[in-house]
Amino acid sequence: MHDGPEHFALETIALTAFDDDAIAGYPGDMQALIERRLGAWASGSELSATAELRKLAIEAVCMNFVGLQPGPATDVMCQDYAAAIKGFVSLPLALPGTPCRRARAARDRLLSTIRHVIAEKRAQPSDDGLSRMLATRASDGTAYGDEEAALEVQHVVIAGFAVCVLMAEVMRQLTHSPELAERCAAGIAEHSPSAH
Repeated sequence: MHDGPEHFALETIALTAFDDDAIAGYPGDMQALIERRLGAWASGSELSATAELRKLAIEAVCMNFVGLQPGPATDVMCQDYAAAIKGFVSLPLALPGTPCRRARAARDRLLSTIRHVIAEKRAQPSDDGLSRMLATRASDGTAYGDEEAALEVQHVVIAGFAVCVLMAEVMRQLTHSPELAERCAAGIAEHSPSAH
């Protein structure tokens, strides 16, 4: 937790993961990920929209910001974020077997994974948001330490995780409004690169 000039410097650095250059590189990978997920959902059997949307949101954030491709590591992170989120709305009693205790254990596993990724990105940076953030120094020389970076990654992933709630609402609206669904399908057909 920081305040004043140090907070401003760190947040300015974090925004390098979301500047024009960074954002320009994100949509292509996200488009491909979304199309794979939609294809799998359309060809499969019944599924849990909430779980699938949560997985999609975490995979997209991890791919672009953290540099982790969808797979076993992001699957484990999805499970751990689901447990951690339950801790936000549980009684704050970290007794064995309680949601709070499971949430804390999930948080600790997530931070351990994130710290490992940070070490990898420091050794071998790539073009993801985390690498950009770690390579940047503020004008006063401030840079992210490993622990500060781990917490910032946690904040970004949780913020991205919240997007799954909005996606679920979009699905609900499309289900209840055939006219809206038709307009959206027409717009996608007209503007989506894969529709041509």
